[in-house]
Amino acid sequence: MLKPLYRIAEAGTYWWATYSKHHKEKLLITTSIFDLCFLITTIGTLFGIIGMQTNNIIILGDDQFLALKEDELVKANLIVKLKEKLNLTTLLLFNRCILSLNKDSIALRQKD
Repeated sequence: MLKPLYRIAEAGTYWWATYSKHHKEKLLITTSIFDLCFLITTIGTLFGIIGMQTNNIIILGDDQFLALKEDELVKANLIVKLKEKLNLTTLLLFNRCILSLNKDSIALRQKD
């Protein structure tokens, strides 16, 4: 999300609750029984997994799920960062980690 609420008491909790509720109600995503910040799709054949960390999210999903997610963000008038797509030539930075895509695997390493 853009414009995070830093230095406001419980801002992280507020953001997480708002964004989590949006995903559960609009995208019919359910919370993992192992981790409350790990959300999984429950709509038919759509495939989507969302990892939420304070004011950052990382998403793995098929094109159909990602298009639905984009539409719902626009309808909800949520202002978000531009999405970045992991591919063989583009790395992703997420919570001080670097994700890279190889031919048959995804690597995760610390940024520093």
